[in-house]
Amino acid sequence: MSLTSSRLVTTGFFRVHLLVLLGVSTVTSLALYTHGQSLGYSQWALTMAIATVVVSYVGAVAWVYQNQRIGKLMIATVAALGLSTALVCTNWEMTNPWQRGYVTFDLFNSSMVIGLTMTAMFLGHWYLNTPTMQLQPLRRLVLLMAIALVLRAIVGSGALVVELQSHSHIMSWWLMLGFRWISGILGAGVLAVMTWQTLRIPNTQSATGILYAAVILTFLGELTSQLLSRDGQFPL
Repeated sequence: MSLTSSRLVTTGFFRVHLLVLLGVSTVTSLALYTHGQSLGYSQWALTMAIATVVVSYVGAVAWVYQNQRIGKLMIATVAALGLSTALVCTNWEMTNPWQRGYVTFDLFNSSMVIGLTMTAMFLGHWYLNTPTMQLQPLRRLVLLMAIALVLRAIVGSGALVVELQSHSHIMSWWLMLGFRWISGILGAGVLAVMTWQTLRIPNTQSATGILYAAVILTFLGELTSQLLSRDGQFPL
């Protein structure tokens, strides 16, 4: 949302979806409070999750009163807190600094893939409520989504080369790997191109439907990536 123009998109979009983030971060806070210690997460994870709840609420109120500067600042803060929480919850037992850097970039790249796809889908849905808005913000998100997927493919390819050189794998691993690439990278990339072409018509309703499917594919791909990366040297 911080990459979406508040001049071209109505303020209700930012307000409503900050409230969605408030709900998500509330559930995250409750989960960390209940199970965080048993799972080995530090107190910082819970603290930042609670901070995300507060900042999301402040941001939503700012958009109610049309304060775009504070509203955009709160959105950027929510993004920083979310990424920081993910980094705190990551297992950093690896000693190789290259691995640490790779995992950090992987977290950022994964977040961008899911975040851009979901925000584009939400924005496409918002065009159904406000059809007079310009299409430039949605096109920009779809373009950035495609770039994030290309980076995801590059990062995953590098990790895959290392993994194949160091281990042999059974058939189920190969099936999961194929699903991860077909769903979360190639499939989502095809849908990004389809969305771009649909917006040239333009038809925002059909583009939004395509983005719904892209959200599902990216979620499945990233979840499969986490399972594949659990015992690997680098995230796949």
